[in-house]
Amino acid sequence: MRKYIILAVLVLNSAVTLAAELTLFEIPLSTASREDIQSAIANAGGKLKSSSRDIDQYDARSIGLPGATQLEVVYLEKKLVMAQYSFRFGKNQEERMRKMLVSKYGQPSGGRGDFDGEYIDDGKYRWAFDNRMDLIYTKEFSGSRFLSYVNVTEEARLGRIIKDADKRAAEKEAASKKSVF
Repeated sequence: MRKYIILAVLVLNSAVTLAAELTLFEIPLSTASREDIQSAIANAGGKLKSSSRDIDQYDARSIGLPGATQLEVVYLEKKLVMAQYSFRFGKNQEERMRKMLVSKYGQPSGGRGDFDGEYIDDGKYRWAFDNRMDLIYTKEFSGSRFLSYVNVTEEARLGRIIKDADKRAAEKEAASKKSVF
């Protein structure tokens, strides 16, 4: 019985340790304003390449994160939806980056092996945080690598808006072409 209690305490303690505020440039992303995020990126060395109503794109090579080339930040009504680094890794840089992630956040959930090992499978590796924030490392078969800071609630809301707009556009197009199909 005693070892079950100890195991339960350890499991509960590890769950509490994983639950924390997701930050970028030491700003809590779930509550940060667009201006806070822009200022923090600029202070870290990010150079604004382009900006629109909902998306800011930065050259991330001067930020100091191994292999980072670009940082794209997506907003919905001035709330963060996602901040995503794109990487182009040199020799041993990807493994170093993964070891840094494990050092800071622990192993990602879903346990497909050691994320900080020499090799990992293609796919998405996820860490969950308080306030429905996720950190996701993506390794694509094409060779692309991304690190995404995601506000799950705002991402779902943006997804619904896009889906509804696409549905309306399809209905409008179908109505205008109803005689040809």
